[in-house]
Amino acid sequence: MGSANFSGPGIIPANAGGGGAVDISAVTGLGTGVATALGVNVGSAGAPVVLNGALGTPSSGTMTNVSGTAASLTAGAATVLATARNINGVSFNGSAAISIPGILIRAPQVLTGSGNYTTPATCTGIIVHLRGGGGGGGGSGDGIGQGAAGGGGAQGGYAMKFFTVAVSTNYAYAVGAGGAGGGSLGTDGSAGSDTTFTGSGAVIVTAKGGPGGFGESAGTGLANTAGGAAPAVSTNGDVNGSGCPGDYGTRLSGVIGASGAGGGEGAGVGLVVANAGNNGVGYGSGGGGALTLNGSGGAAGGNGAAGTIIVYEYS
Repeated sequence: MGSANFSGPGIIPANAGGGGAVDISAVTGLGTGVATALGVNVGSAGAPVVLNGALGTPSSGTMTNVSGTAASLTAGAATVLATARNINGVSFNGSAAISIPGILIRAPQVLTGSGNYTTPATCTGIIVHLRGGGGGGGGSGDGIGQGAAGGGGAQGGYAMKFFTVAVSTNYAYAVGAGGAGGGSLGTDGSAGSDTTFTGSGAVIVTAKGGPGGFGESAGTGLANTAGGAAPAVSTNGDVNGSGCPGDYGTRLSGVIGASGAGGGEGAGVGLVVANAGNNGVGYGSGGGGALTLNGSGGAAGGNGAAGTIIVYEYS
């Protein structure tokens, strides 16, 4: 059996050694790292022989029967996924960043007063919740040995609307103020103001203000004083609602009675002890009615609370 010596990279024919083992001790061009990874023992008789292929650094293919540890092997860099995947409806293969729609960008924005709301730089859609201002509670009059019980103010109306919006764009809004309570002569409470938001396409969503509670003059006979009625249904929202009416005030006699509570969450509570009405504290809640007993003196109704606009922003 003969042997063959080769110098330089190239192809080693299958019959290079005359059918016996091939001595590759003189082969150059085979990197040490490749030899180690492939398990080639350079210079030993019977070492592996590459048939019909060039020696050198392999660039592709599947390696089998490889000795050594994984730490000595280096994988090629991947640039894209072999199969793209959909993330929330958006195709992603790893070649570039993508924008995922429908993701809440930041904490909900609570608007007060009036002015312009500006969308964030990545915002393409918003959901707007509106509540109108609450109505003021009714006042209670005074008279010697007499009593009066004012009715509670109503809660402001509610609306909700989704808008597709442009990024970094201003949209006008106005949050409705709460209505003032009625005076100490037994006058009615004032209505709360409407809350409005002007969105895309100049669509104006309006949540109506709550009506005020009725006031009552002093007296001794049984009497009920109406609270503010539920406001008109809001307009131009995807959801349009009203608000809670205010409660009645009741005078049983000149010395016994109870004023009406305002409508809505956080409304001014009603009274059974003579006093001015309680103010509403929850967004758009109504003020409580005032109460006079046994000539304790006229009292003002509680003020309604301002409404609100809460904006949820999505990419």
